[in-house]
Amino acid sequence: MGAELVVLIVVTAGMMGFWHWLYHIVNPTAMSGDKWYMRQMAFTTLPISPPYCWRPLLPALARRLGFPAVSYTATFLAPIVVYFYVGGGWTGTACGLMFVGTNRIFSFNIKNPEYAEGLGQFLLLSSLWAISSGSLLAWPLLLLAALCRETLSAILGVVVLFVNPWLLIPLVVGSAASYLSRDEDQENRHPLVEKTAYETLVRWTREKGGNAISYAHTIQPLRGLAFTVPFMWGAVGDFARLGLVALAPIWLLALPASGQSRIVCYAFGLLIPFAAALPPGWLWFVVMLQWFWPVDYGLFNEGGDVKFALIRGKKV
Repeated sequence: MGAELVVLIVVTAGMMGFWHWLYHIVNPTAMSGDKWYMRQMAFTTLPISPPYCWRPLLPALARRLGFPAVSYTATFLAPIVVYFYVGGGWTGTACGLMFVGTNRIFSFNIKNPEYAEGLGQFLLLSSLWAISSGSLLAWPLLLLAALCRETLSAILGVVVLFVNPWLLIPLVVGSAASYLSRDEDQENRHPLVEKTAYETLVRWTREKGGNAISYAHTIQPLRGLAFTVPFMWGAVGDFARLGLVALAPIWLLALPASGQSRIVCYAFGLLIPFAAALPPGWLWFVVMLQWFWPVDYGLFNEGGDVKFALIRGKKV
C-alpha cells in the first residue's frame, strides 16, 4: 500500500470520527420523516410512502447489519474508489480528499445513515469506475445502484446509453424490482412526489415559480469541482465528456426542490475526471476550495442547523 493511499485512508477515518462525534455525541440528531420511512422499510412489512418504497437496497442491508454499519462503510470506501477511479497516486489522493472535503456529501452521510445517499454515492462512483474500465463488475454494480435510489438509474442510464447500451439491462431490471418490491402507501405520499417524475416537475414549477432555485444551497456543494470543467474539456477522454451529459437529469431532479443539494452532489463522480486532469498546482488548489470554502464554516448541512459553536458547547 503506497503512502498516498495511506494518507487518504487516515484522513478519511479521522474525519468520519470527527463528524460522528459532532453529530451523534455532541449534538445527537433527531429522527426526521425521511429516516422514519427508511426504518419502516427495514423493520416492517407495511406499505411505504413513495419515493422511499422505491429504494429497497439500504433497508434490506440495514435489517441485517444496521444503518450506521452500511452507510459508514460505504462512505469510507467512496473516496478510496475515487482514488482508483482516477489511477491512484497523489492525483487519486487529492481527488479522494475532494470527496471528504465536500461536507454536504461526506458529513451528511455520517449525520444521516438512514438516508440512501452514502450507499448511493459509493455505488455511483464504483459503477463509473467499472464502466470506464470496461469491467464486468459494471453489471452487478448497476443493478445494485438501481435498487438503491431511482436518481442513480437516471444518471447512470444516460451514461451507459452512450457508452454501452447493453448496460441498460441491469438498470431496467433493478428499477423494475425496486418499483415492485413494496406496496405504495398512496394515502401517505411524500408531499414533494407525484406518481411520475414529469407530474412532480410540473407541480414544482407551478407552485414555486421564480423561487424554484436556491442557488447557494443547491450549487454550493460542488464548489471548486465545477470550475474545472470549462478549461479542462480537451484534457479528458470521451467517457468523461459523455458523463457530463448525465448532469442533465441531476439538475432536472434537483433544481425545482431547492433543498435537494445532496442530489446535486451525485455530479461529483462525473466531474472527478476533469479535476484529475488538472495540473498538480491547480488540482491541490481545488482540494483547498473543497475543504475550506467559507460557506461551510457557517453552514455545515442542509438547513444550517450545525455550526462550529456546537464544538464549543454552545447551542445555536
